[in-house]
Amino acid sequence: MSDFSLMIIDDNADDRFILRRYLKKMKLTEEIFEAGNGKEALEFLQSYNDGIDKKHPPIILFLDLNMPIMDGFEFLKEYNKFRENGDAFKSVVIMTYSSSERPEDIEKCQSYEFVKNHIVKGEFEIESLRAKITESLP
Repeated sequence: MSDFSLMIIDDNADDRFILRRYLKKMKLTEEIFEAGNGKEALEFLQSYNDGIDKKHPPIILFLDLNMPIMDGFEFLKEYNKFRENGDAFKSVVIMTYSSSERPEDIEKCQSYEFVKNHIVKGEFEIESLRAKITESLP
């Protein structure tokens, strides 16, 4: 096991469960945090930044694009601002995890330097997920 953590940001509990199961099978880490929308995720990351949570920040955030309250696009915009104020987050990468295959959605997300890959829900196997994670890590 590694000493880093991961985070899944998705409003769909079934999708979080599926991704979590794959990640557990890969034995990357025991520590996988979850958030049901972008606002919850930012609050979690802010608590780390404020020193409330002393755990490592998640090294990879898996981000759904279509969520209530704060969707993935809004999250990226706010996270970009947040990231500029915290050195601990400079090495964190985001992989979008969405049912969207629209090139314009993928391009919009990947316009942020910290978005490293896109996974289409339901269209990946454990080895392809492992490859995308490996190529996304710094």
